[in-house]
Amino acid sequence: MLFAPSELYWEKDKKTTKNQVVTNLLPIQWDTQINAQAEMSVGGSMELREELFIAPPISWLEWHDDSSVKELRTNDLNVAKAADVKVLDPNGASCQPSETGFLWPAEQPREVSIRWKMGDQSIKARIPVIDKYGRIAATTLAAINIDAAWWQLADFPIPPEDDGDDSDDDANNIKQQY
Repeated sequence: MLFAPSELYWEKDKKTTKNQVVTNLLPIQWDTQINAQAEMSVGGSMELREELFIAPPISWLEWHDDSSVKELRTNDLNVAKAADVKVLDPNGASCQPSETGFLWPAEQPREVSIRWKMGDQSIKARIPVIDKYGRIAATTLAAINIDAAWWQLADFPIPPEDDGDDSDDDANNIKQQY
């Protein structure tokens, strides 16, 4: 579908303003002869820019918790060691590395900061932690009794009711419309 623009002119005259002329809005120049045989010229050099985002050498860490150790493990420890990856604790200090990952001093985090070297530059990023159930950046599951679990399964795929304020509940408004 095309829409014809209103108040747009091919050339400027006394009645038109500068921003109503097509040649001022689009790269169209009627005065320049275009020749397919014309020689091309080199433009200016490319401006070097800073990196906007640099992907970390590891994309996530896996939470491992048993009675003796709380640990964040990577799917490829060799890559982490080669890139000199440091996992930072909540205070910003480096976690102690272990044979299989990094020892974590607190409860399971949703995400962690890592630092690694790239050339002579030290780079920092945040990556998610995957829990033992395979959930990404998950919170601790609340304990529920068998009746609550049964009702949640019976109502599946409807999520459990929220105990919060329902005054702005768009979902209820949508259900009432249909």
